Amino acid sequence: MARKKDPNPNLEPFLPDGRPRCQARSKSTGAQCRQPAVRGYSVCHVHGAGTRKRVAEGARKPPGRPVVHGLYSERHAATLRALYEEVLALGDLDATDRDVAVLKAVVWYLLNGAGRVEEWQGRLEGLFARLEEAGAEEARPLLYQVERLMQQTQSYLDRLAEHAFRVVQAVKTRAETEAKRAETKALAYLLRFVDELKAVLVERLEPEVYEAVLEDLQKRVLAKALPQADP
Repeated sequence: MARKKDPNPNLEPFLPDGRPRCQARSKSTGAQCRQPAVRGYSVCHVHGAGTRKRVAEGARKPPGRPVVHGLYSERHAATLRALYEEVLALGDLDATDRDVAVLKAVVWYLLNGAGRVEEWQGRLEGLFARLEEAGAEEARPLLYQVERLMQQTQSYLDRLAEHAFRVVQAVKTRAETEAKRAETKALAYLLRFVDELKAVLVERLEPEVYEAVLEDLQKRVLAKALPQADP
């Protein structure tokens, strides 16, 4: 059986920046479309990937979807707020701290965007494939695209690691703060107990005995419980 020939043998598979190129031709000029193909399809929105039929069949996004940039854009901020509420809803001891919850939400947000790393990896593979066939003049812009994608990937991983470290530090700081608060509460309770004890002793003991007991109480209990002043 004869092998089926490629109906469009002269179409470029990739754009100069490494993204898959739309595999459709202009009906008026016959030239290949210069738009990137929608992920999961071989064509762009204009040539069918964004039609209602395509969307119903499982296209990743409908046509006309607004482009959103930046970690703290309106859409992404809404996502962060939802993640923040989800962190608080966990009820974990450290998640009840709102500052820690915000940091955790950012980490979750970054982890949810890990698919971009796979996308960049795919683009890098396409660029590497083109580099193997490229001449000296064509290799320079391709190498620039490779370097830029690798920088984007490293930047993403650095941000993820940085925010994860911030979560660890925030949880540690919160634990230390809670320990100090607990110690302060315990000391305050002890001092209230001592005051009550003094009131009872002064009523029951002779002045000389009371002074002796109070001195022992000061040396053996309060001196150890109260924080020592720096010399």
